[in-house]
Amino acid sequence: GRELEARQAYDRALTAARQAIALDRAYPEAYAYLAETYADLNIWENAIENAQQAVDLNPNRADVQRALGYVRESQGNYSGAVEAYRRAAELEPREAHLQISLGQNYRVLATLRDASQWQNALAAFQRAIDIDPALAAGYDELGWTHYLMEDFRTAENILEQAVQIDPQAWSPRSHLAATYYARRNYEEAAITFKQAIALMNEEFDADQYCVIAQTRACDRAVTAYVTMAISNCYLADAYNDPVRYYEGEAVPAFQRALTIRPDDEQILSGMDLCQIVMGKPPLRTPTPQPIN
Repeated sequence: GRELEARQAYDRALTAARQAIALDRAYPEAYAYLAETYADLNIWENAIENAQQAVDLNPNRADVQRALGYVRESQGNYSGAVEAYRRAAELEPREAHLQISLGQNYRVLATLRDASQWQNALAAFQRAIDIDPALAAGYDELGWTHYLMEDFRTAENILEQAVQIDPQAWSPRSHLAATYYARRNYEEAAITFKQAIALMNEEFDADQYCVIAQTRACDRAVTAYVTMAISNCYLADAYNDPVRYYEGEAVPAFQRALTIRPDDEQILSGMDLCQIVMGKPPLRTPTPQPIN
């Protein structure tokens, strides 16, 4: 079924990269592509080996440094990823997506241990916007960073710009929904999450691919389902309509999330919070905290 389809897609990617290497063993981008594919599959030894092979062949290719950054990022080596992405951006200074990758890793460092990296993240995303003002992803990441810095009003304004630029993109709509949620606009949050998930499923079948690969999009899909579910729990309580909002919306959303990540802590905590909002005992103890 779906798992087989996902596996076949990754097998095709691996085959294509290996064929390119067979034709030209000095082609660094083929090793870089192979490294990224292995990283998606969590086959770390092969990912690292091929990323290093690409660097050894030519460290002055932007795609090579980008792949090295991706492998490091996927392993949680965010400082190393920043180093590689920064080098890639120096090699391709007009590539907005490299600035976005750089900003994303600065942002992770800011959330983990170094608050000074927030400004580096904001600056990188602003550079992406300056390079390509028509790229919704730049506004999406800038707005989401303001959200994480708890500047929800600024986040909402920027994310609304992102949605206007690309109304078919699920990521900015999902982030905008989370911002509505943070500002306690649960009805708009639930509606917007539902729209985001519909768009996501047109572009990316999480149920299919996340059984094979654990990409960033899989994390985002889980968060979208969980927060949409919790929004509907609040609506069920506010409108005293558990059949429509709890049974009809929240429970199916949690079930979809569990399909992607069985036993995921975020999902289980969200289900507990939903139980509490509905006046029911939590499934587990201790009482979970709301997801912001």
